[in-house]
Amino acid sequence: MRDDLGDISKLTAVQEEKRLQESSKLSIYCTVSLPEQMYLSSTEEGHVFLWNPDLLTTNDAIELRKFDSSPLHDGSVNYIIIHENFMITFGSDGQFKFWEYMNVLQQLYSECSSESEEELENSNLSLANIEDEKMLRVNKKLDFLSLQTIHEFTVSKDSDLVFAVLHSFENDQIIFFMQDRQGILWQVQVTSGFSKVVCTRLLSGLGCGLTDLTMCPLYPLIAATSNTGCIIVYDCVAQEILRQFLHSTPASCLIWPDAQFDSVGASLIVGFQDGTLRTFSIVKGTENLVLQYAIKSHTSSVQNLSINASCTVLVTQGLDSKLFFYSVGGLAYIPVGFYINNHEIECLEWLTYNPGSKENEESILLICKYSYIVEVRIPRLYEFQEKISFQQTYFIESSQAQVHKLNGLRKYHELGDRIYDSDCEEKPYLNEAGKQVLVKLKYAAKKEARENLEKELGFFGRLSPPKILCCLMSAYSDHIWLSLGKEDFGYLFEFVFTGKLSEEPLEMIPVNALEVLTAERINILCLNYRLTML
Repeated sequence: MRDDLGDISKLTAVQEEKRLQESSKLSIYCTVSLPEQMYLSSTEEGHVFLWNPDLLTTNDAIELRKFDSSPLHDGSVNYIIIHENFMITFGSDGQFKFWEYMNVLQQLYSECSSESEEELENSNLSLANIEDEKMLRVNKKLDFLSLQTIHEFTVSKDSDLVFAVLHSFENDQIIFFMQDRQGILWQVQVTSGFSKVVCTRLLSGLGCGLTDLTMCPLYPLIAATSNTGCIIVYDCVAQEILRQFLHSTPASCLIWPDAQFDSVGASLIVGFQDGTLRTFSIVKGTENLVLQYAIKSHTSSVQNLSINASCTVLVTQGLDSKLFFYSVGGLAYIPVGFYINNHEIECLEWLTYNPGSKENEESILLICKYSYIVEVRIPRLYEFQEKISFQQTYFIESSQAQVHKLNGLRKYHELGDRIYDSDCEEKPYLNEAGKQVLVKLKYAAKKEARENLEKELGFFGRLSPPKILCCLMSAYSDHIWLSLGKEDFGYLFEFVFTGKLSEEPLEMIPVNALEVLTAERINILCLNYRLTML
């Protein structure tokens, strides 16, 4: 139960009142329940608050602190485990700490109840006279409890501990697992009396640090990259890590080309946040991935990677606004040229005009975040074969790029409201593409349901363009299927690219539409296909 805006309750302490007035809301990182309807909530500044909606007012809570009045952790308390008389806290400072507090809290519950029954007659009494004064001190004026740690352990200053699971608490031994923000999984064994604490690193590169994920096109293997620089290949059949590589620079994206790239399909191309591209291979007889090739073309993080079907052209997009084209040969790739791309993109797709002919042309499609697609022509590599080198690349003019805008399909809905499927042929002003759209969507039968849904969702007046949620290249080389947001959800629309280049953006007009029937009207967020042999 976590609320980044602190909406569980307004957790305040008298001593923190001035600071909280300046920052009225605390970020709650973790909340756990205790007996007697009590709760513990931790915040980003290392504070832990004890509160009860029945015994405390909505604006007050009791803070748990160390004896020196400092927070329990130097940084956020990300997770809390309660077991019997122990509380274990896990912080962003890389520490986990044990506290014995339950018996004392029960006395606090009793004290709060007695004060309510006696209408604060004994409100000036202090709890400092309890038997276990070494473990707890209550300061009524400041409303906080002072606790003393039983034991604390530092994993590392860089380990931001974010989650933990208690495995066992028996045979005088505590065993639990925890994960840090770098994606490292740890096992902790604590003996009775805390005479020995053993912290063992189990796995790395998985979980919170994940930046990209892809699957091998030939074998049941998954490759993943992390922001810690760890690259992992996981065997889905054996359910174990097959190979890995740990680099000092965070990895940002990767692709797994097929066998045309290296003749066996055992190589990965990985982009890093420093702008470097590296090729790794799975080599028999080695425990780790083997680095085969590296080149740095971008000045900042590589965000997208894509390679064409013949594995001859590689395209990369970086945060430096450069779209780079490479000629691929063996496990190496030589930069040919770049296009200045200032568009924020989601993914890259390949488009081929006249496939199989000598006049065929390839384009890379930049699927942008904001309702349009940028088509960039791939430079003809044979024109550069004698010129390309590591010392010189070529700037690709913007005249070799075309913007395709998507203004939404609302006008097609309005047109369909006036036409029945049966008389589409009688409307001479409709082209064949428009007729197909109307027939597929069956507007006449759905007009009332659609209008009711639009009213329910609040679609009124001029609409902004829908977001492109996902895409899939069609069986026809110059066609693409798109799933759209807003009022166009629930359908797949097919569009065709004309191959024309214009200085002005071209409006995308659908040539086909397919309704996806589901129990709920849900956005389509992913498209893929698989070839099958029957």
